[in-house]
Amino acid sequence: MITVSGEVDIVAADRIQDHLVREGLGPDGIRLDLGGVTFMGVAGLAVLLHAADLCRDHGMDLTLVASPAVTRVVKLIDATAGLVDHLIPAPTPSTVADLR
Repeated sequence: MITVSGEVDIVAADRIQDHLVREGLGPDGIRLDLGGVTFMGVAGLAVLLHAADLCRDHGMDLTLVASPAVTRVVKLIDATAGLVDHLIPAPTPSTVADLR
């Protein structure tokens, strides 16, 4: 699993993309924990679309554990991208506290 937090701007998106290229697909596909992401720019969205294409081409799963910021961006473009099917809401601070 790749965990990302903070702002996903063009610099962070390049680092995430490099990591995806180096690590490739896991045995079950790609799982991105974006629960700590506070901002998702267009470059970050391009990385998610690339990950979706990569998984689709190999018949594997893409799982996005998404913060509200990521969910909002994905839902805005979902008419063409189909990423909503891969979203899992990230635990909120209150749900994390409930688990303790």
